[in-house]
Amino acid sequence: MKKIDWDEKMSMGINAIDVHHQKLIGYINALQEAVDKGQTDKAFLEDLVDRLIDYTDYHFSAEEKYMKLYEYPELKSHCEEHTAFIAEVKRFKDFLQAKPTEKLEAQMLSYLQTWLIHHILIIDKEYAIYFSEKGIKIDR
Repeated sequence: MKKIDWDEKMSMGINAIDVHHQKLIGYINALQEAVDKGQTDKAFLEDLVDRLIDYTDYHFSAEEKYMKLYEYPELKSHCEEHTAFIAEVKRFKDFLQAKPTEKLEAQMLSYLQTWLIHHILIIDKEYAIYFSEKGIKIDR
């Protein structure tokens, strides 16, 4: 697997959300780099997962605030995506605490990369398009 490179096609047109996405990409790329170098001790992985959980909670709250404020019609399903992601990351954390393995690290990395890219480019783009069509401009 290779690291995720930020690309303008990932932009939501909302500066704060774009910065959040870039930070999330940074966490996942840090995991990628550690896996590549074989530097994935249990303490490192647990710390990274804890930071990822905390930051995604912060980020998801910000996204959901905008969606509620501007009456995004797919709010419920979008929130369900967020909830499922947090649950899956917490499941990885439970496995890490029980018995970390290289296979688990690879599965976690694959899941995080695939989910985030899909979520940004497909799921989040839907609300960005909705906001744009409604003439909603947030911090740009």
